[in-house]
Amino acid sequence: MIAGLRCFILSDCEGNEKELFDEATVEVLKQSDVLIEIHDDAYETPAHAVQTLIASTRSASNYPEPACLGGDAARAVAECRPARQRWLYASAR
Repeated sequence: MIAGLRCFILSDCEGNEKELFDEATVEVLKQSDVLIEIHDDAYETPAHAVQTLIASTRSASNYPEPACLGGDAARAVAECRPARQRWLYASAR
């Protein structure tokens, strides 16, 4: 990473959040914003303001953009994720 550069990181690491985002990694990412799909309890980090986001049920009828996919539009919007999937948004302080 370039010193002083703020980045955005999106992570879907299938349950390996604690291993991937250990203390050393969080320290390196302290100037970055991170969105992580989480599978365990809440996380805390002094380098970031942390929010837990809970996904709501989605319907293809709410999104006109994937209409070009025809019958696959519903599948594209659902992403095959369970309802109430949790995400952690860590914003750099």
